[in-house]
Amino acid sequence: MFAAGVWVAAGGRGSRFDRQEELWGGLLFAAFGLLALYVVIVVWGQQSERHPRLRGVTLSLTSDRVRRGDELSVVVTGRMPDMERLELGLICDERSDTEVHTNVAIVHETAETTVLEEWQVVPTLAVEATCTFRVPPASPYSYEGDCVSFAWRIAARAARAGQPDARLEEPIWVEP
Repeated sequence: MFAAGVWVAAGGRGSRFDRQEELWGGLLFAAFGLLALYVVIVVWGQQSERHPRLRGVTLSLTSDRVRRGDELSVVVTGRMPDMERLELGLICDERSDTEVHTNVAIVHETAETTVLEEWQVVPTLAVEATCTFRVPPASPYSYEGDCVSFAWRIAARAARAGQPDARLEEPIWVEP
């Protein structure tokens, strides 16, 4: 849109057309092209993530594969000055195929629910801290099925005043 608007504004359609109308029409079309580009890059880019990305923090795992009942140590490094609180969490989500009945057809959608969520607060002044999680022995193990899946991850989240919690997540595999 932008390029076409500039082309029209520059007189690309020829002398048969009113020069003043072409100029204003082309500039308006180019402006709408820039607005569409802004919406795609900024607005849609922000909505694509559930949470903003946590920057300035890294997670190191002892292993990305654990068994139910085992302990998992997580080292978090780095701090951001505008954080009120930094937490590390062990999370398991269940994703299942569900049928949604509409007036026209039956539609299959993926429902997601959190089965397990455990958070630990990282000391405020720490530059590097270690947290240990125990995967519950009776919890589900990682599974990727056609109708039901269980996905595990370690997450760091930062509470910041007036903003949604920023997160950094690392997937793990829990074996039976």
